[in-house]
Amino acid sequence: YDDALEQFDIAARKDPRLGLTYTNRAAIYILRKQYDEAAADLSRAIDLDPLQVENWVNRGSARMENDDLFGALEDANRALEILPNYNWGWDLRARVYVKMERYEEALDDLNHLLPVFANVFKEAYRRRAEVRLKLDDSRGALEDYRAYLKLNPEADDKPEVEAKISELEE
Repeated sequence: YDDALEQFDIAARKDPRLGLTYTNRAAIYILRKQYDEAAADLSRAIDLDPLQVENWVNRGSARMENDDLFGALEDANRALEILPNYNWGWDLRARVYVKMERYEEALDDLNHLLPVFANVFKEAYRRRAEVRLKLDDSRGALEDYRAYLKLNPEADDKPEVEAKISELEE
């Protein structure tokens, strides 16, 4: 990643008005878990092109990783204002609501996201199952855990999810 970062640094110095440079460099920062740097680059990209919805979602994700949940929520909302059916915006906002323990709102967003985008957001079924458990909906949680495993038969967390299913079936 160091070589790529160096190349993006050079590109940013050559043309500081090219937002894609900051977007791409932010992606590397995210992979390196350098979320402050990623958010800063994405802020610069947003300044240059405020309608580029992916930058709002990616900055929101970086902010969420830094526990700036209100900033992340603001970015998710802005992405959805720009592009109301942008599935990554719905997913980000649902994840932020879960971290904020705003489970009803998370459930609403997950219900919007699923099942239309189930093949892309397979893990959202697991997330919704966990939200449903928080809301005392064990039947709904059981359905979602089963859907998650059906879509992810080789999931790394399969034993854990199967154990949760067993508990809920008892």
